[in-house]
Amino acid sequence: VIFGKFHRVVRDLSKNLSKEIALETYGEDVELDKSIIESLSDPLTHIIRNSADHGVETPDEREKSGKPRQGKIILKAYHEGGQVHLEIADDGKGINTEIVGKKAVERGLITEDQRLSMSERDLMRMILKAGFSTAEKVSSVSGRGVGMDVVVTNIEALGGTVEIDSTLGEGTTMKLILPLTLAIVSGLVIKSMDQIFILPEVNIEEMVRIKPDEIKDRIDTVQSARVLRLREMLVPLINLKTALWQSNEEDFITDKSRNGDPLRILILKYGSSRLGLVVDAVENIEEIVVKPLPSYLKKMKCFSGATIMGNGKVALILDIGGIIESSSLGDIEEKSDYKKAGADGISIDQDTQTLLLFDNNTEERFALPLELITRIERVSPDQIEHIRDKQFLQYQNDNLQLIYLEDFLPINRPVRDKAEKFAIIIPKGLKYPMGIVIDKVIDTVNTVVELDTTTMMAPGLFGSSVIENKITLLLDLYKLFEMAAPEWYGAESEIESRPKKKDKKCVLLVEDTAFFRMVESEYLASAGYDVILAEDGRKALALLEKETVDAVVLDILMPVMDGWSVIKAIRNDERLKDLPVLAVTSLADDDTMEKGIESGFDDWEAKLNKTSLLRKLEKLINREKQEAQA
Repeated sequence: VIFGKFHRVVRDLSKNLSKEIALETYGEDVELDKSIIESLSDPLTHIIRNSADHGVETPDEREKSGKPRQGKIILKAYHEGGQVHLEIADDGKGINTEIVGKKAVERGLITEDQRLSMSERDLMRMILKAGFSTAEKVSSVSGRGVGMDVVVTNIEALGGTVEIDSTLGEGTTMKLILPLTLAIVSGLVIKSMDQIFILPEVNIEEMVRIKPDEIKDRIDTVQSARVLRLREMLVPLINLKTALWQSNEEDFITDKSRNGDPLRILILKYGSSRLGLVVDAVENIEEIVVKPLPSYLKKMKCFSGATIMGNGKVALILDIGGIIESSSLGDIEEKSDYKKAGADGISIDQDTQTLLLFDNNTEERFALPLELITRIERVSPDQIEHIRDKQFLQYQNDNLQLIYLEDFLPINRPVRDKAEKFAIIIPKGLKYPMGIVIDKVIDTVNTVVELDTTTMMAPGLFGSSVIENKITLLLDLYKLFEMAAPEWYGAESEIESRPKKKDKKCVLLVEDTAFFRMVESEYLASAGYDVILAEDGRKALALLEKETVDAVVLDILMPVMDGWSVIKAIRNDERLKDLPVLAVTSLADDDTMEKGIESGFDDWEAKLNKTSLLRKLEKLINREKQEAQA
């Protein structure tokens, strides 16, 4: 079924690239494990985009070389030797290994001597290396820093391999060879009604734990469906117990409140939608071998496979799509996909912030905004490798440098047991991989952050706040990274980023969360900007009607009026259409960034990265100034 969507992908690429390309598909009836199929969509999309952009020539070029004006991409699947072979072939210009070799030398991947001694096949495989690209300029298709190495990583994670065959002037064939019926995946072991189930980790975005006294405030009913108030969003909830055993829908609210048990919710990603799955207990993460369901269970939509646990018991693997269907949430994408607060009369306090609370095996307690964290790994000391005075962890094909808080902050130094496991926080959107070593996670809380920036201050700290009646230190992630790895994150001189006093600039900061609003306004003020604050998009547009500003720093996810609506209004206003607008948001994935640039944002930045924020803002303002002078 995954082949079907690529006809439209190729049509869109043909239009964007001004080329004539036809797609032919063969082997749609070839079967694979569901877990493998779900992981194939992105790699196949990337290869087809490469074939259309780098492979197939323009109609005029093809005509000059004696080819039909219309190019061809063939997508084929077939069984061979107990495996599935996927071939993506084009009849384009092929891979010029001479150009590939020179680009690899230019990018420092190989030396000139190595290039001269490499075979044609070895040079072809250079396109699979991280950081390699032959694109001369950045476009919506190429040059964005996401190369074929991502495809290789994804395919190898499925136990497969990637092969390349190309003839200059005739075309290129990429072959993916995958296991047929088995897949090893990482899954979260969960409990419902005292039974064990597996949820593929790829579907999980975050875990939320709600205390009994918070359930009434955090759980609401919209159009007869339960929703979770998560930051500024309303996320539809499904009770696993209800989906599997059709138990009373009210039980998961009333039972938890009555028994004093916390509510455990897994926030899952399904397509472009988000939903919350209520479970009884979360056990641990395990690597599992996926086995197909027996014939008598195949009609049960809630399961996609089975596995045998370490104790010999069989556990069923959950299918998110089937659970949604059985829970009558089939229209989740249109009806409830992460709806903004304020819908259906429900309002959410704009100033609350969701924080992860943790400790360092000392009496001090620390916090980080949850939206800045991608995951938390539990590791044992023997997994850590020591190189000179630094420590590293091999993590997802990267060497993750570890940061110990006590090495950079004025805090107590913990005594760590060399035999005990500890946790590592891995932040989102890092250019270079780094992790923060902690002892354990205490909780996640949704609270108003009243930041004290005077009592406890040091490089690497935003300040402190009293959370749950305990002083909590809020970490400044990017400052910690600057101190731990100045060669990677070294801050540029603030003086260079600071506008001249005689040419002082005014910036409108639009941010709904009080914590981020305060921190980002301090960033801007420290660099010499005059700062005007707005709590939502509607107030921002009202201020732009009467105030003249040099740039706008705009959040995306906001109540009342979000960043997408604001940028549209700005670009449609004749007076404001050329105003520099920088998105500063926790949405850092490539697709959203690309959508943002297409929507009219001039640049994109992750929250709480002071150096990069100031550098990009100064660049935008200076560019506007130069264009005005020209």
